[in-house]
Amino acid sequence: RAVAADKECGRAWSGLSAVLANLGERDAAAEAFREASARLDGMTERERYRTRGVYYLRVRDSAKAVEEFTRLVEQYPADSAGHMNLALAHFWRRDLPKAVAQGRRATEIYPRQASGHSNLALYAMYAGDFELARREATAALELNPSYLKPSHTLALAALAEGDPDRSAEAYRKVESLGPLGKSLAAEGLADLAAYEGRLADAASLLAPAAKVDREAGRQGAAAQKTLFLAEVRLAQGPATEELAAVEKLVSGSSDETILLPAARLYLSAGREPEALALADRLAARLEPDPRAYALLVRGEAALVRGVPREAIPLLRESIGIADTWLGRFLLARACVETEAWVEAHSELDLLLERRGEAAALFLDEVPTFRHFPPVHYYLGRVAEALGNASASNSYRKFLEIKAKADPGAPLVAEARERVSRSAASARAETTGDRPPRS
Repeated sequence: RAVAADKECGRAWSGLSAVLANLGERDAAAEAFREASARLDGMTERERYRTRGVYYLRVRDSAKAVEEFTRLVEQYPADSAGHMNLALAHFWRRDLPKAVAQGRRATEIYPRQASGHSNLALYAMYAGDFELARREATAALELNPSYLKPSHTLALAALAEGDPDRSAEAYRKVESLGPLGKSLAAEGLADLAAYEGRLADAASLLAPAAKVDREAGRQGAAAQKTLFLAEVRLAQGPATEELAAVEKLVSGSSDETILLPAARLYLSAGREPEALALADRLAARLEPDPRAYALLVRGEAALVRGVPREAIPLLRESIGIADTWLGRFLLARACVETEAWVEAHSELDLLLERRGEAAALFLDEVPTFRHFPPVHYYLGRVAEALGNASASNSYRKFLEIKAKADPGAPLVAEARERVSRSAASARAETTGDRPPRS
């Protein structure tokens, strides 16, 4: 309404851009910001700091965002958006301790602001401080019981803590909070289903929810569900229809949260040239995250081709630009495939420590914890290769998560076989008849 009343109100365009970005409508947010940036000279100094800071957050140039918001809060110490966005800038730099510290500062200045508590809960969840996450999310809900994000954070945190029942219960609360809540809950429950290996259940949730999102104009949410559905269908078998929908998404988007998953889907489908073409598009960007993702795609392509030694330097270079959980996971896989067992153990240990980040790989609250369970499987592989007795425990943790998995779920049959072989080996050691280790 503000920009309709006064198209020259640059601060309103900037605020509209931020709201659209929070709704997941990144392309529309970019267009609104172009309108804001055309009006920078008409803004006050304070508005310029805020607007440029929001721009750097939007393009994920978090170092520049830290600069802008630091200057803002130095000159305007009670600027609540400055403090909260400075915390967000540290968060997107993946400096979680600073994000949590700055988030605390924002809540100290404005203790009755529910959004500050909600943001701090989210940073704490990613940092693996689940107790603080629950406490701050609860504080936000006490101030505003209908606030959607803290309930969503509680659902993400519960699954990261290994409590799927509590996560499902929290998603049911999210589902009750209006149309956007239903959209978020559908994707969250689908992620929970995929985490447990219930791919048919995940697909049954995603397909109708994506349709509802499209009809409601939530194109960003629909895009994420479309990508997730293609991922599920590919795990089940051919996914011709779903991949055709992915092609339409990538043709009209510059969003890295679409291009990276799409490239990985192409790799899974054996369409490496198309995946590498998307990597080239990401590499052409100036911002650090897209450039890191381009290297990540190329590294995974080498893994899929069966040349993990080529993958390792690419993945290490990607991590040097942006230290992502996914980059570390793919590096761990490459180390396993090259039998660099100690290096693989280091990476997998770090992935366990940073498991909160697996809850949403793009740090955007879109749930992705389904990618976490294989960490336990690969830890079993590493322990087995090193002759460590903990191998069976790791395999069993993986199998406990996948207890409800559909028949033929990836890695489940192999994990069962390895547990059985490990048990046979242990029995043989007690009798002195030791089978050869494979």
